[in-house]
Amino acid sequence: MVKYIKHIGTPRHSGRYPWGSGGDLLSRIENLKNAGLTEKEIAKSLDMSTTKLRNQKSLATSERKEEQRLKVIRERESGVSVAAISRDLSIPESTIRDLLKPNANKKFRVIRELADRIKGLITKGKYVDVGEGVEAHLGVTETKLANAVTLLTNEGYKKYYIDQPQLGTQDRKTRIKVLVGPDVEYTELSNNRMNIQIPNFIANDAGDGFYVPQPVKGISQDRILVKYANDGGGDKDGLIELRSGVPEFNLGESHYAQVRIGVGDTHYMKGMAVQVNDIPDGYDVIYNTNKLSTGNKLDAMKPQKEAGVSRFGAMVRPNTYLDSSGNTVPGVLNIVGDTTPNVEGSWDKWSKSLASQVLAKQPPKLAERQLKISQKNAEAELNDILSLTNPVVRKHLLTEFADSVDRKAIDLKAAALPGQRTHVMLPDPNLKLDEVYAPNYNNGDVISLVRFPHGGKFEIPTLRVNNKNSIYRDIIGPQAQDAIAIHPDVAQKMSGADFDGDTCLTIPNKTGALRTAPSLEKLKNFDPINAYPKFDGMKVISPERMQTEMGMISNLITDMSIKGASDSEIARAVKHSMVVIDSEKHKLNYKQSARDNSITALKRTYQTSPDRQGFGAATLLSRSNSQERVLQRVDRYAIDPKTGEKVYTNTNESYIHKKTGKVIERRTMSTKGAETKDAHKLSSGTVVEKVYADHANSLKALGNQARLATLDKKVTAYSREAYQKFKPQVQSLDTKLKEAIKAKPIERKAQILGSEIYKRKVESAPDMSRADKKKERGRSIALARVRLDASKPVIKITPREWTAIEMGAVSGTRLKALLQNADMDVVRGYATPRVAKAALSSGKKSRARSLVKAGYTSAEIAAALGVPVYQVREIND
Repeated sequence: MVKYIKHIGTPRHSGRYPWGSGGDLLSRIENLKNAGLTEKEIAKSLDMSTTKLRNQKSLATSERKEEQRLKVIRERESGVSVAAISRDLSIPESTIRDLLKPNANKKFRVIRELADRIKGLITKGKYVDVGEGVEAHLGVTETKLANAVTLLTNEGYKKYYIDQPQLGTQDRKTRIKVLVGPDVEYTELSNNRMNIQIPNFIANDAGDGFYVPQPVKGISQDRILVKYANDGGGDKDGLIELRSGVPEFNLGESHYAQVRIGVGDTHYMKGMAVQVNDIPDGYDVIYNTNKLSTGNKLDAMKPQKEAGVSRFGAMVRPNTYLDSSGNTVPGVLNIVGDTTPNVEGSWDKWSKSLASQVLAKQPPKLAERQLKISQKNAEAELNDILSLTNPVVRKHLLTEFADSVDRKAIDLKAAALPGQRTHVMLPDPNLKLDEVYAPNYNNGDVISLVRFPHGGKFEIPTLRVNNKNSIYRDIIGPQAQDAIAIHPDVAQKMSGADFDGDTCLTIPNKTGALRTAPSLEKLKNFDPINAYPKFDGMKVISPERMQTEMGMISNLITDMSIKGASDSEIARAVKHSMVVIDSEKHKLNYKQSARDNSITALKRTYQTSPDRQGFGAATLLSRSNSQERVLQRVDRYAIDPKTGEKVYTNTNESYIHKKTGKVIERRTMSTKGAETKDAHKLSSGTVVEKVYADHANSLKALGNQARLATLDKKVTAYSREAYQKFKPQVQSLDTKLKEAIKAKPIERKAQILGSEIYKRKVESAPDMSRADKKKERGRSIALARVRLDASKPVIKITPREWTAIEMGAVSGTRLKALLQNADMDVVRGYATPRVAKAALSSGKKSRARSLVKAGYTSAEIAAALGVPVYQVREIND
């Protein structure tokens, strides 16, 4: 039978009741249904989705019932009998009596009341956020809010979606659902997004005065003793020594931190701060520098940046201390770091992995071994997740796992070597050239140091641990969590490292598994600053160009190392990299360096490829993370049911080129590693590339396997009995979820406010570099979140609450929402439990504390107690 409609009228009209009154809509739906159309076909004919059709139908039914209720009440109040009303309206008398009850049609009346409240907000403020989380501010369910919005759109109010670019991730957008009056057009709303309001939420700050550059609390240069290169300052370049006991220098529980300290109103010091007791009278700070004296202390320091830009060129937060009245006030130390300040203990939390730029320059067997460990760990994690019985938790963790291995297939990082850790470096001229102060290792241990960017084996010093003779035993203590001290000359082997916060990997290397080599002769005593100074009239490299040049020379060094370049060729490339990395900071002539070191010739030899014009990244290791422009696509993806691969949908957006007038399809940035199914296609064919390509393909296969498993249609078995048993836990989870969801509209507001703050900062400093803009985006959204108190509560599920989830006391829909807002480290701990770390007994804890007081290092205490070093560091937890 052919289904057709003779005439249904235009599907959408403006004004109140766009599809006709509630009764009209129901009649039309009934007529279409009688004509043989399915629900999907009826929805299409009315120009709406099936979900919207059901919503409209439900509202229309409620509206018709409300019309009947009001009519019945009016008739009854006029003295008409129930029987007469029944005859007049053709409604059974029992229905009339039901309509006269106080709670008749209560659900619709609540929705009507909610709609009127929102209407009042629009009358007052014009633009109202009605997206996810607003229901929590209104104290209603998500369904009721959606119904109220639908009711208002049926009356002519308009619903728009505003895409707000996220400051933290510029390629992603936050979509904001906004309800406005019938006379508001999209352009007006877009131009006034700062005025979008959240029901029942009052912003702490807004308007023209919300961004004011904060003054820097600095110190007088009279309090600073500058030690120059010829005074011994060159050996400690970047170290800032502070007088112990000065409240302004309070570091709390930390013994060291990476800081910026304002000097007057114009300059600042940058470096690693430690507190010492031997500062000459009349001074509170010793600032060590490799510069020569000009007679002006400020020449040894960096100028603060102009108003509107981060004064110190970095994300910082001020330290605090208690004044004489017991008030908490800001100190003068601005500690580097955004969410995690760079203080003692923060470097120890850095990722425990080994970058490809290190392993690719080692024997392929070592890379293969460490990559195999990474792969086995990933396989074990996937098997753990696949064994879970709760389908919602399983699907959530599978999706997270798939995304994580996809990233690893691009980054190509391998498992850390045994005992590998990250340490920040401090200078100790009293140590020998082959010694290192490293309290997390035992005296006599042999460790190798790797710094990034990493040129090759010739930049890896191998040192013997000496924890007895260093000056830092008293300064930072024998239990320093993540700092080591080396002789200043050792830093020169590591591509000219200094001590203003530079870090390195520390790797036990007694067996020599990590190969090292003597420093290249042509790099010894090479000083890029003296070799390539600025000449009169030279245009100084921009920060953006410097980053680009550094990326290109780093890729060249990687490609040369993989393809077996000679030491003399590697030395030329490394020399040039040393010039480039300091070219903006010290205004160096990097173009002359490129000519002198014949960089173009090296590119021609090692980066020419027959499948493209010119030079460029030529091996898998350098190409995997390089950019690939692809057609712009929507954020969400589908999953190929046969392969498990991601299937994206293009937005099909385009624009008109201003100069040529051509229609250009919009594109977005991806990486070659992400867009290439077979990593071998990015390889030049070397042995080590094959090892990495096999690894990347294995990880991609695991990701596809995990995505395929998410297509399982199993649902959580909800248990009413479990709900009754764990009702307090379920209610606790509901409360936590409500608070987490309540933060979502505030975060949307913060993105708008942060964008406006950022815009004003850029306007105040039009020459801001790309690197500074990136930092300022982070600072702007952080400031907006503080102003709006937009910190998102992360749901921490308790063991008892997890039991409730496991027993089916929480519905699948609610559990999905909980997981989207939960601390997933906690969830993974419950869902995929590993062997628990044995806790220290009270006796061992007491013994450990006594050894700490006696001045033993962490490694010595661990050896005495027969426990790992990490447990020694946790004794005060």
